[in-house]
Amino acid sequence: MMDFKLKRWAERTGKTVCWGNIVGPWLGQEFEELFRTEEEAKERERQALAGEPIGKTREPIAVRRKTIRA
Repeated sequence: MMDFKLKRWAERTGKTVCWGNIVGPWLGQEFEELFRTEEEAKERERQALAGEPIGKTREPIAVRRKTIRA
């Protein structure tokens, strides 16, 4: 029996954060988010890497959220 765990990756460039889910050996959802400030982007990067729940209304709220992979 395989043990599948949710992991996250995140990459930040200035005010833009790309992040996504990894389930076992597979890539899951991936997003690109643009924030008003670099501090907000750093917080999203931290949230993603910490594995915290992130929805469209999770603060900080992105100015633009693009789904890369659904």
